[in-house]
Amino acid sequence: VAAREAYIESAYDEMSDLCLNNSHLSEQQLLEMLFAFEMQRDQAKHSAQDEAIRDLERRASLQRKEAASLQERLNQTKLAERVQLQRVRNEHHELRQRLAEL
Repeated sequence: VAAREAYIESAYDEMSDLCLNNSHLSEQQLLEMLFAFEMQRDQAKHSAQDEAIRDLERRASLQRKEAASLQERLNQTKLAERVQLQRVRNEHHELRQRLAEL
């Protein structure tokens, strides 16, 4: 309700300014100018919101790509660790066999 009242007050202020600066125009013309002004302001607001949404979508896309890259690096690291662990186990097994033979 407060926002609506503030909007109405703002519109009256703009209408008063238009009347002072354009006293030769009719009330209908002033209302049309005010409506056009409000449409432009609303369009600018939506454009800014659309740009903010696109920016958030771009950031989210970059974050998903980064997360996928990090996941791939983690998977490669785990694989390398498993391969290394298997080598150590094989080496340990071979050493135990040699010890058993001695």
